[in-house]
Amino acid sequence: MTLEGRVAFITGAASGIGRATAVLMAEAGATIVATDVNDKGLEETLSLLPKGSKSEKIVLDVSDSAAVNAVVVSVEERHGRLDIMANVAGIAFASAEEKRKVHEEMALIAQSLRERRPPRRPPEFFHHLTDDDFKRMLKVHLYGTFYCMRAAIPIMTRQSKGAIVNCSSAAAFLAPMSEAHYTAAKAAIVALTRNAATELGPRGIRVNAVAPGAIDTPMVRDGLMPEFLDMLMQTTPLQRMADPREVAEAILFLASDAGSYFTGQTLEPNGGIHSGL
Repeated sequence: MTLEGRVAFITGAASGIGRATAVLMAEAGATIVATDVNDKGLEETLSLLPKGSKSEKIVLDVSDSAAVNAVVVSVEERHGRLDIMANVAGIAFASAEEKRKVHEEMALIAQSLRERRPPRRPPEFFHHLTDDDFKRMLKVHLYGTFYCMRAAIPIMTRQSKGAIVNCSSAAAFLAPMSEAHYTAAKAAIVALTRNAATELGPRGIRVNAVAPGAIDTPMVRDGLMPEFLDMLMQTTPLQRMADPREVAEAILFLASDAGSYFTGQTLEPNGGIHSGL
């Protein structure tokens, strides 16, 4: 699959799936516009690109609508086009307090699993979510995806061609405990993808998504305690986490001409987790 002559805009490119996507698309010949809030991580990503790759990094908070608009417009001004948008940016927790509470509840469940007994009390995740935490999670995942898509559409419309790939999650379909806001955001991304594909298809713009399972990224390891990762692997037929590059391969396929008849679809590189439950 070649992306020679194409400009790829990638959010969340400082680590994990976003970084792997940047590397893979650079290997395929694309000019890479790597964005993230983590400038140091972006530097590391660019250092991993093949020698001679055309690339640039931009520090960007995708939850800032005005910043997204300005950055995407500037990309067209510098490169003359925008062919691919991969919306991968995401967070595991909306705040330090939320992370503390989730890990506290997970520790109680993990203890009951080790002792082979029911938890001493029902888990308390949902009703402890604050307004700010719920809004923050949606702002980064759902709003951020929407802002980036909206900014790219006029450019891709003028070109009569473009490919957008959004990052959902297996959580959108499994609804795991402790992740109500994350699940809601990722499920909404699937619906947003399908809606946009219906409207934008006649303009030559394809819109698809990926919904990964457990991926070996800093975000996943930060979000799940080791006991829960082990339990997740036991319910996944392939019994392992995926390398981020395995998800990036799916993103590359959807963004390339190899996926030219795919739109409104959600590919699920998840190790068969639905089958294992």
